[in-house]
Amino acid sequence: MSEEGMERIRLAIEAFNRRDVDAILRWNHPDVVYQTAIASMEAEGGVYRGHEGVRQWSRDLDGEVEDLHGELDELYDLGDGRYLGAGRFQGRGKGTGAEFDVPMAWVYITEDDELLLRYEAYSKGRRHWRRWDSTAGPKSQRGGGRPRNKVPL
Repeated sequence: MSEEGMERIRLAIEAFNRRDVDAILRWNHPDVVYQTAIASMEAEGGVYRGHEGVRQWSRDLDGEVEDLHGELDELYDLGDGRYLGAGRFQGRGKGTGAEFDVPMAWVYITEDDELLLRYEAYSKGRRHWRRWDSTAGPKSQRGGGRPRNKVPL
């Protein structure tokens, strides 16, 4: 279990909540891939690539929502530099002012627990745990099951 990897995720969420893209990018590989559930209107299929893609993702979010805040309630170390988080996004739609509070699941895949290679966001929260094997990745690639190694926050 990598305490350093867990701490980087916590710091990245804090940076996200401050809208500090430069702090987020310090932990992102130059070829990082973000697959997001929120700002999918601008990117092709909700996928953003590389550091400039992460900057665009942030601009797209800011263009659609106000007061967006992510809360990480649970975090699991799946081994091999893979982590699964559960929590929620809260905010308001820009223009409408409609408030939302959406359960989320996040997948973080790192390179040697150092740099983020892939970030995936799912808006159906804990249901997506069933798609992830504790060591490999999506169920379509390997077996299913709920992740092990829950780490208290």
